[in-house]
Amino acid sequence: MNRRPGDIVPYQPGDKTLRLTKDTPRVDFSKTLGEVIRCFDTANVIQNVKRGIEYIVQVPAEYQAGLDAGKYTVLAGKDGRQWATLYEVLPNGKHSFICNMPIKPEELVRGNPMHDVSMNMQMMAMQQQMAKLTELVQDAYEAVKRIEQGQTDDRVGKLRAGKEGMDQALLIEDPELRKIAIGNALQLLLDARGQIGETLRSKVKAFPAIPKSQALQFIARLSSSSYFSGKDAAFNAIQEYYQLYLLASKLLADAYYYLGETKAAEKSYEDAIAFVRTLDFSNVKTLQYIHPNEDMSDTVCELAEPYLLNERAKSIELAKPYDTVELLLTDNEIMEVLENGEK
Repeated sequence: MNRRPGDIVPYQPGDKTLRLTKDTPRVDFSKTLGEVIRCFDTANVIQNVKRGIEYIVQVPAEYQAGLDAGKYTVLAGKDGRQWATLYEVLPNGKHSFICNMPIKPEELVRGNPMHDVSMNMQMMAMQQQMAKLTELVQDAYEAVKRIEQGQTDDRVGKLRAGKEGMDQALLIEDPELRKIAIGNALQLLLDARGQIGETLRSKVKAFPAIPKSQALQFIARLSSSSYFSGKDAAFNAIQEYYQLYLLASKLLADAYYYLGETKAAEKSYEDAIAFVRTLDFSNVKTLQYIHPNEDMSDTVCELAEPYLLNERAKSIELAKPYDTVELLLTDNEIMEVLENGEK
């Protein structure tokens, strides 16, 4: 559909979009679509819908908050009404603008049904992420147990307790009780991460430099038949403790984001990054001398900080609210709901 100069500018989605179809789990798609359509003046939409075409209904995830902030000024027509948009899905997968979908003024006061849907989906995604992290913590915990011949100390035990606390908290249905349970688990995770960090520091500091000279390496091997294997074991322990530290940091941050404590989540990563910057891996890097053909560029020696920065970016993206909701539907689905709405 061609637009003349001065026509309404269609809504431009933001960085984070929730895409819903009739197959999306835990979403009553028909009900959601019906609630959305009731918000619109649909006469100008019906005349633009063609048979045999797939469509995208694109709606801002929030109305009033965006209006208060002046965020959706591009949606306003000359009469001051606000707009969602309808797009046709082309064979190449791109979207072609069809028409604006004016939102009824009274619905701006009542609130946007898409906001509740997007918030519920975001909370579900964060819960799934935390559940996945607790599984990874358990795997790393078992690896440390093997390295330490089954003797894990209190610091790792606290991490396990925090992990189990998160497991239980995510099963609690009452939102307030769930927040309290997560808060209790967070304290254990904070203590555990601090103690694991100190263990990691001590293991890095205790790693003796390996001589570059093969002659000196030979002399060292004469003094101990397990010289090389001992260095490998020490390096593996450093890697595993760092993995525990990384997972604890991510679990902490995601739990804080889940609770809406953005500053605490950010500080969790800031503290972790500041900590790993204090670690001196110079001696650990000398392991390269006995493994000249191994690439150590992807180990904790080089990537301790980048790993944290990468996980921080993932956490921020996960915690960022959806600013757009898209519903994918067929011509029959949209016509059925639109026509019922008109009646």
